[in-house]
Amino acid sequence: MHASTARDMDQLHPPHASTARYLVEEIWRENTANGTITEKDSELIYDKDTRFLLELIQNAEDNIYYRVTPTLSFTYKKGSLRVDCNEVGFTESDVRAICKIGNRTKIGHGRSAQYVGEKGIGFKSVFKVSSIVYISSRSVSFEFDRSQAVGLIAPIWAAFPELTLPGSTSFYLKLSDNCDENQIVHDIRHLDPTMLIFLRKLKHINLSIALDDGQDLVSRLPEEKDRAGVTESEIVLAFSSWNENLEDSTQSVYAFLPIRDYGFKFLIQGDFLLTANREDVQDSPWNRALREACADAFVKAAYRLNKGPERYTWIRYLPGKRIVGFFEPLRDLILEKLSKEPILEAFSGRMVAPAELTYVPKGNFSDDRRLPLTLSPMTKDS
Repeated sequence: MHASTARDMDQLHPPHASTARYLVEEIWRENTANGTITEKDSELIYDKDTRFLLELIQNAEDNIYYRVTPTLSFTYKKGSLRVDCNEVGFTESDVRAICKIGNRTKIGHGRSAQYVGEKGIGFKSVFKVSSIVYISSRSVSFEFDRSQAVGLIAPIWAAFPELTLPGSTSFYLKLSDNCDENQIVHDIRHLDPTMLIFLRKLKHINLSIALDDGQDLVSRLPEEKDRAGVTESEIVLAFSSWNENLEDSTQSVYAFLPIRDYGFKFLIQGDFLLTANREDVQDSPWNRALREACADAFVKAAYRLNKGPERYTWIRYLPGKRIVGFFEPLRDLILEKLSKEPILEAFSGRMVAPAELTYVPKGNFSDDRRLPLTLSPMTKDS
């Protein structure tokens, strides 16, 4: 470890678990009694040109990372945007700084100085689109509620609304009713990947968008000591817009942050139990239940894709024979479930289960009008 990094790490003492709540409540009392938000502050926060996604990326770039590949993940679902970063986490000074406007904390000296996030105006730009923001980092967990008088600077101790990631700082933005979610999806999709060239620390930015039926709730899960009391979990599948460059590309499987590439042409997100090094999925009853749920989610996705421009092309996303490791059985699970569902269009235009269809190749098996030689009133639906 470099000497400068060692000095930085010495200063990164998190709030002790026994005092974290007291710290948040103390800041709430102080800022409720004395805090003010000026008109100028409001203009900066709510300015229509504020690019809050880029502000969050800048925060992540300014953070400190230790023995990890610096990664930032955006996960959009209807009504919410989650942001995860595997930074070292908040110190007490960071908690205090993020509860102010126009302030940031600094570690290091002179030319080696580093900024741990833009904990003021930059971060507060998230309120351009959100009504409540939840934050979880190490031992602290709190929210900012925009509906309160000084809610942007008065933290309220609160549980994070989703499962948290060990070793990560997470933000959960509950999007406001007047937020243009289509614009958020557009902005996420159009983030310029070349920006990574100019970032000094951040190496990966992961983007996940779940639209409408892109998520599936899994129930009747087996008991698991690491998920005590949890009986439901969510599976999300994400499909990239298809182009020729994606023909041979594959996507990672995520447990909020990327685990590894198992060979799928679509992204899988689930609350998988991981091995100690977080580089693979455990073979456990919990994970096997989630794996089977992935097949159910794919069937639902097929119905949805059939309603859009991917009607005749979504089969390209079907897993091939190169699926490896724990997820290898998922290929057959998906194909078996799809075979019984009316998800393919017969010559007549009727949707039919694949098991009831026969594929007729073009060429020697079609006439001058490119109609199958086997076509008849008896075979038009098969």
